[in-house]
Amino acid sequence: MLAGRYCSVREAPGGGVCREARDGACVEHAEEARADRAGAGERIDKHGRLETRGIVKEAKTCEEVTDSSNPTTGQCKKGKCISIGEDRVCTDCGKAGEVPINGQCIGKDTASNQCQKADSQPLDENSTTCGKCTGTNYFLHKGGCYLQTTTPGSTICKTAGAAGICEVCQAGYFKNPASTSDATKQSCIACGDTTGADSNIGVANCAECTAPTTSGSSGSSQKATCTKCASPKYLKADGTCGESSECASNTEFAKEDPTNGNRCVSCSDSTNGGIVDCKTCSKSGETVTCSACTTPTKKPNADGTKCVDCAAAGCAKCSDEGVCAACDSSHYLTPTSQCVDSCAKLGGYYADSNVCQPCDPSCASCSTAGVNKCTVRRPVAYLHMMKTPRDLQIQRQRRILPGRWFSYTPSEV
Repeated sequence: MLAGRYCSVREAPGGGVCREARDGACVEHAEEARADRAGAGERIDKHGRLETRGIVKEAKTCEEVTDSSNPTTGQCKKGKCISIGEDRVCTDCGKAGEVPINGQCIGKDTASNQCQKADSQPLDENSTTCGKCTGTNYFLHKGGCYLQTTTPGSTICKTAGAAGICEVCQAGYFKNPASTSDATKQSCIACGDTTGADSNIGVANCAECTAPTTSGSSGSSQKATCTKCASPKYLKADGTCGESSECASNTEFAKEDPTNGNRCVSCSDSTNGGIVDCKTCSKSGETVTCSACTTPTKKPNADGTKCVDCAAAGCAKCSDEGVCAACDSSHYLTPTSQCVDSCAKLGGYYADSNVCQPCDPSCASCSTAGVNKCTVRRPVAYLHMMKTPRDLQIQRQRRILPGRWFSYTPSEV
C-alpha cells in the first residue's frame, strides 16, 4: 500500500504486476518500455504507439576503414560509402562476415533473416555483401538489403513487392527492367547513376526520370529518360543535363523552373513558354520574342508574340491583320506596307533602317534627309506648282507603282 491505497492487478493491465507506485498510482511495465524507447530517440504516446510527426531522425553515417588489414566492426571498405537522401550508407563492408543491412554493417548471423548469397546459400565468414534479400519488405540495393518501411530504404522504394524486390521506386529512381521477378537484381537505380546495374544506367545530374522500356545487355546499355535535372542544370533536347549556355542558339531558350526543373525550351513549345509555330526566337528577362516562323506563309507579329498569316514577299513581321510591319534585312518597307529591294524605285524616297523615307520636296531623288541632300533636284516649274504641304502628302498617297502617278491638280491656296 502506498499513500493510503493498494496497487492491484486491475491497476496494472500492461504487465499484470504493479512494478512501481508513483503518487498512489501504478506505473505499468509498458510505461517503462515507453521511457526506454524515448531514450533511444523515439517519441511514444500514452498508449504505447510510436509518434513520428515532428521527429527528426539522425542521419546515418558511414565510417570507412582506416587500416584495411585490421578493419573493425561496422566499418566500410574504402570508397564504398554512398549517399541515399540525407544518409551515408555502406555498400560493401570492411570486415569479413559483416554485410550491409539498411546501410549499416552487421554480423552475418544477425543478418541471416534478411540477407543471403545470390545462390540462396547462407552467408559465411567471408561475406561482405548481400547477393539477395529474403525478408518481408526488404529489397536489394548496391550490395545491401533495405527495409522499405523506414529510411534509407523508403527514400529509394515507394512500394515493396515480393520478398527481395521493390515493386515501385520513389521519384529520383527508376525500376531496373532486369529486376521484375529476380531478387538477385538491384530493384531501383538512381536517375543520376551513370554506372547503374545490369547494363541499365541513369543520366548524369538527373533528378527524375523514367525507366528504359527494355533491359540492357552486355555491351548494349539502356539509358533512362531524364525528365528533370538536378538544379542548377538544364534539361536539353537530347535528354542530357547541362548549362543554360548549352541550349541551342536561336531555336531554344533557357527556362528556369524550381518546381519542374530547369530546361532548354524549343521556340515553338507553347506549353513551356514558347510560341506556336515559332522557328527562331530570343529571350530577354521573362519575355520570349519570335523572329521567324516555321510555316513559310506566316510571320511574327509586330511585337513577336505570335505567328500570323502574312504572304507579303520580303516581309519579316506582320500585324495581326496580315499587314506587313517590317521587312527582312534585304528589303525596305514602303508607305503602303509593301517590301521593295530598293527605295530608289519609288522615286523621291531613300532607305533608312529598312524603311523607305521621303526625300525633301525639292528632291527628285536623294540618299538621305535634308534640303541639300538631293542627288537629283526637281524642275523649278514643278516646285512652283506645289503650293502646300498637303499637296505633297496627296501626291505621295496617290503613288501606286514606282515611277507611276495618277493625274493630279494642286489645290488652290
